[in-house]
Amino acid sequence: MWNANYCSVSHANEVADAIRDDVIGPYVQAYPSITYLVLVGGDEQIPFRRVPDHTLIANERYYAGDTEAGFGALYAAFDQSHYLSDDFYGTPQGGGLLARGRVIWMPELAVGRLVETAEEIDGFVQGFLVSDTLTATTSLATGYDFLMDSAAAISRTFGSYGLSNRILISDSWSATDLQQHWPDVAPDLVSVNAHFDHWRAYPADEATEFYNSEITGAVGNLSGTLGLSMGCHSGLNVPDGDVTGAPETTPDFPQALAQRGGYWVGNTGYGYGMDDSIEATEMLMLMFTQELGRNQSVPVGLAFLRAKHRYVGSLPSGGMSVYHEKALQESTFYGLPMMRVSVPTPYFLPRSAVGEQGQSFSIGEPVYFDNMLAGITATVRADLEPHVTLSGTYYSVDGEVHGAPGRPLQPRTSAIITGPTTHAAGHGVLLLEGQYLDMHPFDPRITRPVTDVTLPEPFFGASGWFPARPWFLNRFGGTDRLVTVLGQYHGLPEDGTAQRIFKMSQWSEGIERLYTSLDLLVFYSMDEEDFVPPVIWDVMTYQGSSAGDQTYLDRVFFEAVVSDESGVHRVLITFSLGDGRWQTVDMHRLPGTSHWFGGIPTPPGPLHFFVQAVDGVGNVAIDGNKGLFFEGPQSYVYLPLVLRAYGGD
Repeated sequence: MWNANYCSVSHANEVADAIRDDVIGPYVQAYPSITYLVLVGGDEQIPFRRVPDHTLIANERYYAGDTEAGFGALYAAFDQSHYLSDDFYGTPQGGGLLARGRVIWMPELAVGRLVETAEEIDGFVQGFLVSDTLTATTSLATGYDFLMDSAAAISRTFGSYGLSNRILISDSWSATDLQQHWPDVAPDLVSVNAHFDHWRAYPADEATEFYNSEITGAVGNLSGTLGLSMGCHSGLNVPDGDVTGAPETTPDFPQALAQRGGYWVGNTGYGYGMDDSIEATEMLMLMFTQELGRNQSVPVGLAFLRAKHRYVGSLPSGGMSVYHEKALQESTFYGLPMMRVSVPTPYFLPRSAVGEQGQSFSIGEPVYFDNMLAGITATVRADLEPHVTLSGTYYSVDGEVHGAPGRPLQPRTSAIITGPTTHAAGHGVLLLEGQYLDMHPFDPRITRPVTDVTLPEPFFGASGWFPARPWFLNRFGGTDRLVTVLGQYHGLPEDGTAQRIFKMSQWSEGIERLYTSLDLLVFYSMDEEDFVPPVIWDVMTYQGSSAGDQTYLDRVFFEAVVSDESGVHRVLITFSLGDGRWQTVDMHRLPGTSHWFGGIPTPPGPLHFFVQAVDGVGNVAIDGNKGLFFEGPQSYVYLPLVLRAYGGD
């Protein structure tokens, strides 16, 4: 069917379905120790999975004509807003992540692709049979524009491995500089970060271009070397037979390097990053570089797989934007995934980087509530580093941030956490206490994906605190990570006045709340099916109460209506008196009802609070009034209403 309609996106995906489900699937089931998957051939032989592109910035339909693939299969895929991914083949049938009503392909096998002709593929395999390990001693990192910060981070990582590292990180290096530092001397590990087409790169000087022919005609020995790039379409392989009218566009970079025996990691579509911080494609490639030197000898495909898993595992609640989704799935590895890299001095990552217990986190011993439910305390004490840019200010933790498009950039950190027993499943996270510092007025750095084009910084003026839920248990991949976003932004001052500052064609205003300390309780349960949190139906507060002969006018009382099929384990009021501290008070249930009550002494000033509820298996619900938080009871003065008759002319 695909042969009869080569431009059909659906038929190409049906072929991919058949290959994964009918060929790969039975082998993996029969031999569960299989770790690596090699796809032999280009899109004509084994089609890339066509993934719908939901991005608005740099959607792949803009690149359809640049594929120079006539009206063939790749042109059709791009023209119909799809990008290409190999992650599908490494994702088992029924696997992946569900988000926004669709599946995000998350591989469990380390996938590599060999392109493009039989002769090129055979030559590549023969090179692997001669040597299956790259003993790296030299490296190169390049970057300019918004890629400079991530290129510098990769360069520092190379240096930490004990490699002899060269750099081209500025806004002035040329094609000649790149030629002399890359293919002419063939460093073992290369991170080439620039604007790309699939067959040429654009150096920093904006006056020269670096072509595919510089690779195929290089004097250096590229066999067995490993290169990676954040560049747009740097990893797009266009079949030779589809190229029409522009012979200079073939071979593409994956094929050109394959002809020389070089391994390559790049994007089949537009890559994404951020000015002044490391995000999206930049973060994924940095994680890949870190994973390459995590041990003395690391299989490249496995390092790439681990980087993708770390990328997803470190995201907070609601953190997977369409740009994260695309950056993850479009990054493609060309080569044999079992090829190993060995560096002189493996760089054991900071514990915060790999999510282990480190300086930011202190993980306590389990506390058992009953045979089914247990909790593990976690304390976060983070050093927040400020970054002041022309577009606003943001903070990071050990260089890590989280950015959702159109939202303020915030500091993020995470830690791997394990349950009290092997079979206990993580469910929810409860805030016990927190310390924070409010900064006002604050000009936030608003996240905007940057690729070949840069758009003006958008305006974010939501009146609630964002993100509304900064602590989250990420259960992806069977490894639990406690992810905390240590900043919240409020688009308007709490007193309702708007102090707007005109900056860079947009308005900025608000309060930044930075968390210096969080005391959390992570719930684990033997229940591995119920992950639905309880329902908080209503929240009420009032001043004073009467009980029998007693009247308590000096207290503020709270009432919450909460229910869950598994029962309700605990309900708390979490409140702040404007003193930089969140405190919690347990509520008590009225027997035989779903009503929970609690109270605190009447505060002398403003009171803000939200409700947390834990069900019988540890799922946690939060009602924070959509990020606005609830306020204490209002005092009213009632004046008499006087009516009088009026008779006029």
